[in-house]
Amino acid sequence: MVESNDKKGVEKGVVCHGSDDKLTKREQQIYTLFLKGFIKKDIMRISSINSDSTFYKHRKNIIKKGYSLRPKMDGVKKRHHSLHHKERFRLHGEQITIKIIWKDELKYQKEREKSNIRFYYDNRIELNRHNIEIYSNKDLSFFGKSVEDCDKKSMSYWLKVINLLENDLGLVLLKSRKNNICRVAGHIADVNNKLAEKTLKEDNIIKVYGSDSKVWMIADASWGSVELECIHPREHKTDMKRVIDPFFNDLREHYENSDESMTMSGLLNLIKEQRKEMKEIKETLKGTIGIQRLIMEDIRILVGNNKISKMKEDTKPEIARYIG
Repeated sequence: MVESNDKKGVEKGVVCHGSDDKLTKREQQIYTLFLKGFIKKDIMRISSINSDSTFYKHRKNIIKKGYSLRPKMDGVKKRHHSLHHKERFRLHGEQITIKIIWKDELKYQKEREKSNIRFYYDNRIELNRHNIEIYSNKDLSFFGKSVEDCDKKSMSYWLKVINLLENDLGLVLLKSRKNNICRVAGHIADVNNKLAEKTLKEDNIIKVYGSDSKVWMIADASWGSVELECIHPREHKTDMKRVIDPFFNDLREHYENSDESMTMSGLLNLIKEQRKEMKEIKETLKGTIGIQRLIMEDIRILVGNNKISKMKEDTKPEIARYIG
């Protein structure tokens, strides 16, 4: 359970209560100062702690309850920042699963026994036996001019978190040529989208379902700006990049040739058709690639058989020719 602390002097979104063992008032103050980057000397002065032993006792209790004492990382956008944000896209609501490549069994088990749920920069981390699950906090967003730009900023941020997890828990989570990291969920939003704005003003609801019966597009205003969001667990980036973004770019370029009386339902139907076409193209490409693989396999078999035949001919004993 994630809660935000709105008490005076505590920045909203910085403090995250996630474990069953809540922090005491003093521990809460120390934890907040740690996240803001204060060093031990300053924390003791501000919190009126007179001895090192008292400070370390509070510190030990905070860690024992599953809280990570790390300073806040740059890059977290607060709720009010998106109201007039210049960049068009926003990536948020990510869930990442990481398969553990190697672990120090004793250290990792000891850490899990302390608490199998941790919080790094307010992001919920679940420590499982063979993998780690990361749930981004509700105030974490990555803005960009393109979907790729958002993704790049996201990966840069999460790599720092993963490095901290490796050091703190005795794990190896990153290794070249290993595909052990999977983003299993996420939302990518087109900020201040006019279609979403018009629809919500008319008290209509946009909720588009795909062929797999999962919602892949919604209109939403919960963040503080009106957004058209792609929320399919695995295809949110593809939907925004290949369906929504091209559709509105094309509409903007050819608006003078379009029917201004076109209804919202008409626009939604066009978007659905475009996504359907992209799916069909994707399936066709898959089929083509499959056929190419079969052809290449046949060629390899033929080439292999020819090589074997040639080797057999080369190894045949030569018959001596006699004259006379």
